[in-house]
Amino acid sequence: MNRIDRIEFALEHVTDKSVMTIESVDWRNLVTSDGAPTEIIETSPPLTALMSMATRVITAGSGIFNPDPGIDVVRYDRKDAPYIYNIDHYTVIENFPNHPQYQRALAVAGVEDSQELRQALLEHVFVVGPYQLDHHWVEEIPEQIKNAKRKT
Repeated sequence: MNRIDRIEFALEHVTDKSVMTIESVDWRNLVTSDGAPTEIIETSPPLTALMSMATRVITAGSGIFNPDPGIDVVRYDRKDAPYIYNIDHYTVIENFPNHPQYQRALAVAGVEDSQELRQALLEHVFVVGPYQLDHHWVEEIPEQIKNAKRKT
């Protein structure tokens, strides 16, 4: 198991959430560079699992110049009527060496900090979640998600 994988598993332990790691270049290819919400149509593994939910209505992500990068997956669930849309939020950590959980995850992973490690981590983003925010159950899809634009 390489250091990135060990840190991914340690971050799962630290956050008590699922963690997926994707290459930074793949993340930049998914979202617009201005930080605006971007509709995510297709992804490569491991984000494919987020996209393959049978009742998924829309998935939107934002990052790069967004101070709070993330992915929102909206699912339709009529049994929750009148709140028929469920939103699962995933935090995207684009710069893990600057994240508050960095040192703790390294300690859990048993990995020593170094400039080489920090550079390798900058080539990856960590997708952490799902989180159920205040707007997890809604009657309408929030405007910022509904109006997300496809990346051209």
